Amino acid sequence: MEIRDRILEAAARVYALHGYRGATTRLIANEAGVNEVTLFRTFGSKDSLFEELARAQPLGVVFDDVHWADDATLEALRDGNVRYREKFGYVFLVSATGKTAAEMLALLRARLAHDPDTELQIAAAEQAKITRLRLEKLSS
Repeated sequence: MEIRDRILEAAARVYALHGYRGATTRLIANEAGVNEVTLFRTFGSKDSLFEELARAQPLGVVFDDVHWADDATLEALRDGNVRYREKFGYVFLVSATGKTAAEMLALLRARLAHDPDTELQIAAAEQAKITRLRLEKLSS
């Protein structure tokens, strides 16, 4: 696997566990088995890495276990996620197990209307659900 791909996969895992703010470039580099200099040479910045990850794996990072959807729905999810990150400063988090892409799109659109404090509370609760599910998968 190429270094770029290793860093992208590591970033997906670190963002999923720590959220955008908690995902440091050091954590991502360590997870990828590279040093931070390599990460910065490859992507330039944490923001550039995140944007590349959103383009390369828009649903793998943001939505866990998404059900397949038509191109229009997937594009709306990508666009909505970009708007969400611009508004709130972190990736849209949703515990997506059992939800269709259309259901997640509806949640994303509804949550874009929230104020930052309300959304932070909701995102933290979603992150807790995601982390709990992943820890349960690891321990089984």
